[in-house]
Amino acid sequence: MKKIKIRFSDPQDMRGARSFVRPYMALCGREEDGSLFQLHGWAHCRESIIGYARAKYVNTPYNARCTMLATDRTRVMLYAKQTTDSAALLSKKRLAFENALKNAVKILNFFEKEGGLKLSVLYQIEHTLAKSNLAYLIEGSAEWQRAPALLSLYLLLIRCGRFPELGNFTTFDEFIERCTFVIKDFDTNTANLSAYQKANYPCAFPTGDPADTDYLRLIANKLLVIMKNRKELFSKTPAKKFYENCSNVDGIYKLCRGSISNKELAENFVELCDAYEIEADKPFM
Repeated sequence: MKKIKIRFSDPQDMRGARSFVRPYMALCGREEDGSLFQLHGWAHCRESIIGYARAKYVNTPYNARCTMLATDRTRVMLYAKQTTDSAALLSKKRLAFENALKNAVKILNFFEKEGGLKLSVLYQIEHTLAKSNLAYLIEGSAEWQRAPALLSLYLLLIRCGRFPELGNFTTFDEFIERCTFVIKDFDTNTANLSAYQKANYPCAFPTGDPADTDYLRLIANKLLVIMKNRKELFSKTPAKKFYENCSNVDGIYKLCRGSISNKELAENFVELCDAYEIEADKPFM
């Protein structure tokens, strides 16, 4: 895996205790000398990340340095830490975390090919902190940052790398089949989800969080339509206009639910789904 240097915004935060090995995310900024830095504090919530990106274009109470968001690429830093494990278990968790991110890149690359986008790449971030600090970067096309819904989708697909079943498919039909399996699997084990995740997805992603299967249930069957028609939906509008005409929660889920603030985008999306005979606001299963 290639390595990259990025300055952390708060090294002390990197040394903070974490109870699980889980991905915290942050976008990248670019200094005048071209060097990359962590744009804001670590966040797990996709809406928080959208808020930081939105601060590039809109006057918000978010970090003032967000105006320095790097726009030549979409760069998502991912960080996890475990402080209580033996060296052997930590090594196992590092491998699980890396495998989850590699799966995420495979998922992204499939849809990037469908959308005619530059393929995302995974890097290991160099740092001088303890080996228990796991820091990586997924770098993709700048187009993923063009609109909140696209950035939300990018972050969701990264999180879906936690599902091993979604890391190996070659067609969209196979992707839907694997999504169906994962969703049913989680539905069956909802009563004891935390224990189930610990047993079936050890170390890779957090336990006890709402399963991203709820989002997949609504959006999975619409992803091919979105990516194949990405230019029609998003590329004709400047990023600034998208971020001005939205809230932090106007992500991919609200687009597919029909409740997104940008009414023009909502109408275009519904028309597109109608053309493909897909119910825009209905789950596929």
